[in-house]
Amino acid sequence: MSYYPEMAVTGRHRFLATKFFVKFYNLLPKSYVSKGDLDLVYYGNLREYTAKLVDISAIKDVQTFLTEDIYQLRSVQPDLTVFHKQPYIENFNQTKTAGRPDLVVEIWSDGNSETVRAEKFSLYSSSPVTEHWYIDQQDNEVKRFLGETELPSVFLGEIATTNGGVTVDLTDLALD
Repeated sequence: MSYYPEMAVTGRHRFLATKFFVKFYNLLPKSYVSKGDLDLVYYGNLREYTAKLVDISAIKDVQTFLTEDIYQLRSVQPDLTVFHKQPYIENFNQTKTAGRPDLVVEIWSDGNSETVRAEKFSLYSSSPVTEHWYIDQQDNEVKRFLGETELPSVFLGEIATTNGGVTVDLTDLALD
């Protein structure tokens, strides 16, 4: 079950999400790159700030996890999720994914409350190996974190490099 209801998506949001997807998909053709339709499951409760991404190396019985446990977990749908070096597993009909992504990108809109932003930040920060980027549609700044550690911001309109060493051209994404 997804934690957040569907929100109206602006043209700018669709543009950024699609461009980010295409860029990372083309840069990492052997990786798992998903644009907004991946149900990323987690343990705990977002509202209580106890949510944690699933460390699949700690799962004792993968078969039971994939056939039973994964369906009991809540999920979020980041705008972009990249599994490049980090492992992940999916349930058998590929509707739910567990793991700690290499990169998560959230594109904020006016409809994302400060509470929603804080909850998702807390979730993504729960993994020390997950880099997470936040982009406000009305701004060119990309705020970046690795786990709980803030990284230097980059800007749409520049070349950016992820903490994992993937260089991505953001020059065509800047607001005029």
